[in-house]
Amino acid sequence: WRFVEQTDTDFIDKYPNLVRSELERWVMLSPWLEVDAFTPSAVEKVQPAPQPPFVSNGVAAAAQTLVLPNIAKDGVVKLSTIRQQLERSGNLELQQLCLLRECEILGILGRNVCAVDGLVCLRRTGDETIDPFRGFLIGLLRKRGRAVRRTELMEGAAAALGAAPTNAVYTKCLS
Repeated sequence: WRFVEQTDTDFIDKYPNLVRSELERWVMLSPWLEVDAFTPSAVEKVQPAPQPPFVSNGVAAAAQTLVLPNIAKDGVVKLSTIRQQLERSGNLELQQLCLLRECEILGILGRNVCAVDGLVCLRRTGDETIDPFRGFLIGLLRKRGRAVRRTELMEGAAAALGAAPTNAVYTKCLS
């Protein structure tokens, strides 16, 4: 596809710094944004988006302190819920983060956070009995979307991990 509208050269001439910074943001995020166009094996190789350079470590730490406990407690949280948390935080710097792109918010929350179709979860919980299956499940959901049958999941996990997960592990990861 291509744009039908002509390039706004007046805007580019009037705001060159803004145009340059937005271009840099898009270039930095392009591998993450284009992940759906990759082959399934490439999806697993793409690292989470980095923390945006215009967000200080202090603001990122405050956002993590606000949001990560809820993700850990609930297991899966909608991105819209995270945006609401940031918006209602009472902190102007955190409120501004709710306007960022999904991958930028994930970059702020850290490398242990990922999203599948607008749902955000932790990649690892620190529980070695659950985390291998959790990683397999997240990878499968990112490749195929949220519609995965239990038999596919169990057979795929058995092949990839050497054994099918127990019912307790399965239930813990999917609840």
